[in-house]
Amino acid sequence: MHWFRAVLAKKWARMLISLLLLLGIGYQLYAWDPALRWPRAEPLWALCALLLLPLNLGAEARKLQQAYRTMGIFTGFGSAVRAVLGSATAAFLTPNRLGEIPARLAWLPASARARGLHALALERLSQLSATLFAAAPALLWASPFSSPTLSGGLALGCILLGLGILWPFVGRLPIRLPGRWQAWYPVRISHWALLGVLAWAGLRYAIFSLQYLLLLWAFGVSLPTGLLLAGISLTYAAKSVVPSIALAELGIREAAALSVFGVLGAPAAPILAATLLLFTLNLVLPALLGCGPSLRWIWARAS
Repeated sequence: MHWFRAVLAKKWARMLISLLLLLGIGYQLYAWDPALRWPRAEPLWALCALLLLPLNLGAEARKLQQAYRTMGIFTGFGSAVRAVLGSATAAFLTPNRLGEIPARLAWLPASARARGLHALALERLSQLSATLFAAAPALLWASPFSSPTLSGGLALGCILLGLGILWPFVGRLPIRLPGRWQAWYPVRISHWALLGVLAWAGLRYAIFSLQYLLLLWAFGVSLPTGLLLAGISLTYAAKSVVPSIALAELGIREAAALSVFGVLGAPAAPILAATLLLFTLNLVLPALLGCGPSLRWIWARAS
């Protein structure tokens, strides 16, 4: 495994993986329609998805603000929004969004960055838990597997994993960690504080799931709404649990969406178009909006 990790650390390997994924996506599109007729979007649904972007960013900022508060860091909503936008720019410009966490920490005072790291871990894991919790009923409603036992086991596994990754913030370890590892163990918080962060994570999940649903409608995907919601949940879950090894996650998201919705019987081109447009709305536009706050932060430190 060491040689495998060494290869993945190379920039050319990540670019090659991205290229292979995109070629695979292109092959699926060609198999569906050799003429590659790109679907037209219904402007009203696409506009509704765009109008949800401020709510998405606001929920993310509130979630970040709530996570900071649990660690004794008090920031205003405006500061949280600027941190979200600035970190979106850093995430977009770095492989696998590696710049997002350092960028958010940079907006905090130096004395609060150690606690801020714990808060960011809480915020990220809460979002992952919300994704896993939503995937559990999706596996029961529209499972891609023929075995009900397997689907039920995976649904239970999603719930247990979602609970397990949050347990260190409210539970105790049965063993005592060595002194050098104590600083890395999550700071314990109250159950109510954890539920507050998880509630904002759930709201944000609902918002960007609704955006995805609107874009699927915009491109004419005619599956029942329940199946679409299940497919959205499974796509997000697959994207979350599969390690991101391509540059800026290029291809991973699209491949997951095509695999999930392909099992549900949806055509490839509208799925790919909706997924790419969702990427543009929720990642590219915030990255562009974050250029201003990022440059002001750099200039303030340079002066």
